Amino acid sequence: MIAYKCGQDVEIHTLHKKGKNMQKFIDQIRDITVPKKMEQYIGSVVAGDPVKTVELVAIEDIQLPEVQRDFSLANIYKNIERKGGLDYNLFGVPTIRRKPSTGALDAANGQHRIIKQILFNPTETHIMCEVIDIEADAKAAEYFADVNALAIRKLDSQEIFWAQVLAGDKTALFHKSILELADVSIGKVNRAVGRKHLKYANFLKAINHSVDGTVYAIDLLRTAYPKREIKNVTMASLALIFSLPEYKSLMDPNTKIGALFKEWFMSVSKHGYDTFDYTQYRDANQWHYGIAFGIYRNFAKYARDEMNGVPSVKPIKDLYELKGGSNG
Repeated sequence: MIAYKCGQDVEIHTLHKKGKNMQKFIDQIRDITVPKKMEQYIGSVVAGDPVKTVELVAIEDIQLPEVQRDFSLANIYKNIERKGGLDYNLFGVPTIRRKPSTGALDAANGQHRIIKQILFNPTETHIMCEVIDIEADAKAAEYFADVNALAIRKLDSQEIFWAQVLAGDKTALFHKSILELADVSIGKVNRAVGRKHLKYANFLKAINHSVDGTVYAIDLLRTAYPKREIKNVTMASLALIFSLPEYKSLMDPNTKIGALFKEWFMSVSKHGYDTFDYTQYRDANQWHYGIAFGIYRNFAKYARDEMNGVPSVKPIKDLYELKGGSNG
């Protein structure tokens, strides 16, 4: 018998092979005193029913909503090949959202299982599903984001962002408005043919430094590398530079130093896509701090030959060193 420890150091034992200790296990669980801050949730069922509604649903009646991630045929084929076919013992039950006012059915969770059956058991036109009633589309999108946060193959940050946008999350909609302003996309959010796309994590880093700085950084990089994607780490580095009061005028090309910075950046960018990587400053525990230091340090050297009053490199150097950098 194997013993585990819970948060209160109460020993919880697994059952014997024949389940003789089930009552002991239940009693031990009931003896646990939940933390004071958790007591408010006892008896609180915020959604759903402990008795699930499972129905046989016609596959042709199920729609795949916008909020669903793009499905992966490669993962489906890998699973089928590994098991040697469709294994219904491991299949689970897809979750279908029913909109009570119309009766419309959307696949809230389990689209890959539905697709597996269509491909590998095509004569079976119905599938057993758990059916939940959610009227509001925004609530359905919120449910999708929540349920996939618990999934084995979790949604990536871009998929969660898309679900949050569809759910009307205020922060996600604010982030979407920045993408629209900068004319870029993240995953399915603001996606369009020919539009450059970003990674969500780097986008968040950048806008946490400066929203205006992020938008201007994207514009600089798009102009410098029109045929390449936006280099996310450089974008975050530029946003960091522009966020510092000492360097704010760098993102205004109508100022002398702003015009000089843009001229310098475009000139240096011609040396290649990786010109601004500054790998010698990668010792910072957040690389974009090292890149920001490298960009401004090199610009300042150039600018001092062109004008007076160039801001000191010290503010960005201090931040680079604060992040563990020591090659400055």
